[in-house]
Amino acid sequence: TAIGKYWVCKRQPVAVAEALECLGGNGYDEASGMPRLYREAPLNGIWEGSGNVNALDMLRALTREPESLEALS
Repeated sequence: TAIGKYWVCKRQPVAVAEALECLGGNGYDEASGMPRLYREAPLNGIWEGSGNVNALDMLRALTREPESLEALS
């Protein structure tokens, strides 16, 4: 789950920016909720744990179960 959380937190700002662009002017309207998502997207990487902490989590799991490395390739 650490690798999934890391990936999602890194991709979310890009995905939200793309969604905002797709909605055009409607995306910038506060009533749509998109501006709030756009502002908060970068914060999820901080609140959900930094990339380094998630990487250490993954390394610890791989140390305990080295055979799980095959699932990543």
